[in-house]
Amino acid sequence: MNRRLALIALALLVATLAALWWLNRPTLPVSQPQVALPSSSALEKRIAAQLGAASSDPTAALDDPVDSGAIAARLATLTRTVTTAALPTDRELADYLANRAERYRQSDYFTFEYRFFSALDHGAATRAVAERQLAELRDDTAIDDTATDDNRAIGVEQSSALAIDQQFGRGFAAELAVLAASREPCGWQGPVSGRGGVYLVCIKEYRAGAMPSLESIRDQLINDWRFEQLSPPAAR
Repeated sequence: MNRRLALIALALLVATLAALWWLNRPTLPVSQPQVALPSSSALEKRIAAQLGAASSDPTAALDDPVDSGAIAARLATLTRTVTTAALPTDRELADYLANRAERYRQSDYFTFEYRFFSALDHGAATRAVAERQLAELRDDTAIDDTATDDNRAIGVEQSSALAIDQQFGRGFAAELAVLAASREPCGWQGPVSGRGGVYLVCIKEYRAGAMPSLESIRDQLINDWRFEQLSPPAAR
């Protein structure tokens, strides 16, 4: 009996000593991997380079209207020395101009008033709201121009087709030209879809772009004709 108690006491002593050693054991230092951080100046240079690249994004102006007249003029200059030396006859040149008249016609000009109906304000009902306002205008129903921005008539004076497309959206000037053919004296027309919503327009003056004479653009026509002679038939 005494021997058993002695063994139990010894076992307890050993367990106690082991626990004390475990709790007070020395801890070994753990090495941490060294991470090289970029310097602040190098980071600033990288950010500036990325911002500079973003600002020259070639897709940034894809939605801007294209001035076909300016492009044709630049093309004529660029191809002046690289095209064939062949010379078209007067008949060929006249046919060439007649078949591509819109390419060389000068810009249309418009003077008009418009009333804007924002798609953000009216949502899916934007066109219906504009049509209701159009009916009231045609019936000479008084409209309080101080009520909302939609009801205010804003004037545009002698603006070119290119400038109009830049302000109201691509194709807006072409829509005005169609409406101008059937307009009444300052009669409201529309709605016309444009940037941000729809518009009612009252066209006061429409001046169609003049067609230049063959002689005034002969050099450009010859260059363009020569350039097309070098192009594949499918691209003409």
